[in-house]
Amino acid sequence: MPTLSSVAHARPSWKAIAAAAIATVILPIAAAPAGAHGRDRDRDHDGLSDRYEQRTSHTNPRSSDTDRDGLGDGFEVRSCKTDPRRADTDGDGLSDRDEVRRFHTNPRKADTDGDGIGDGAEVKAGSNPRDPKSPGTTTPPGGGGTPPGDGGGSTPPGDPTPPADKTPPETTILTGPSGAQGTATATFSFSANEAATFECRIDGGAFAACASPKTYAGLADGAHTFAVRAKDTAGNVDATPATASWSVDTTPPQTSITSGPPATTSETTAQFTFSADEVGTFQCRLDGGEWTTCSSPAALSGLALGSHTYEVRGVDGLGNTDATPAQRTWTVEQVAPDTTVTSGPDAVSFEFSATLTFTSPDPHATFECRLNGDSWAPCTSPTTYLDLFAGDQLFEVRAKSGGVVDPSPASMAWFVQDSGGGIS
Repeated sequence: MPTLSSVAHARPSWKAIAAAAIATVILPIAAAPAGAHGRDRDRDHDGLSDRYEQRTSHTNPRSSDTDRDGLGDGFEVRSCKTDPRRADTDGDGLSDRDEVRRFHTNPRKADTDGDGIGDGAEVKAGSNPRDPKSPGTTTPPGGGGTPPGDGGGSTPPGDPTPPADKTPPETTILTGPSGAQGTATATFSFSANEAATFECRIDGGAFAACASPKTYAGLADGAHTFAVRAKDTAGNVDATPATASWSVDTTPPQTSITSGPPATTSETTAQFTFSADEVGTFQCRLDGGEWTTCSSPAALSGLALGSHTYEVRGVDGLGNTDATPAQRTWTVEQVAPDTTVTSGPDAVSFEFSATLTFTSPDPHATFECRLNGDSWAPCTSPTTYLDLFAGDQLFEVRAKSGGVVDPSPASMAWFVQDSGGGIS
């Protein structure tokens, strides 16, 4: 007579799908949960959207295992085709989980081998519920019929206990970081294909009890690996934990200004070139204004007189921004205008009047003139002096622009010769 061990390990070909489903169907379902928003939201991560559970399967959208039989609602609906609201769909006395994972019987058929004895009764009697020729120690002679009062669903007290569940759960990471990240915090959510608790670890450390979601903060820059494994109610631990790898880069770029105007200049324009120690973008501002995107070289115009400060900061591809921008300070000064006397009297003149002309290269300049050391007075070119006395004459003129006066006035000297007739 086959033992319970042979019952638990025999695998007839018609049920190979059920055994394979555990390894090949459950994981894809858990790995591709319904969307997290709108009509496709899946709050219990059982592979069925909340909308489907409410309107079609009528299961609990807040519990991944509505009937608590150890099989997720999504797995029952999509793979087993069992009722996720009944722990024993076919009413044969064996839970859907036991039929799929322990005895490999048909969870939708009370008498898998069609020998007239319910699967539950055969298991309790020590018979193979998948072999119609397998009588048990309490099976009626001939192997037919269901024990009185059993109905294919109940089990008499004192019968042998079914084999223990030795199949480990499968663990799936649902969400979490990947690739390069610019933050030192990471959060993961995960699930299993059956009721289970979880253990997590990071960067090869020891596994410790955890729950989904799991958050890690204060991570160092560099590569990291997260691992999580499920442990089912029978104590079986997933021997192949789910893992996720990513890297952290919170180091900002360092920015340098490579060229710019001199410390003091009269130019109201300026040009800067700059660079950073890693590829990214730049932000610039003048005199504490708003940061704006810029590129090297950057040109400025229309600068007012006075001191100016230009700042540049680099931003890398992960959004890390240089906290100590490069800066350059310089001053735009007004240059004193030059003055030139362009015409006037001969060195010796017999005229007691004189007309002089003058100019400045500064188109905005005005002028101040004086004769023979008198006070400075505004003047324009040409300027004429009358009633001159005989003797030496000294004319001076200076340009003035933006409040700045030519510190070295232009001048012309001549001598008025008295021919004997006095002022003419």
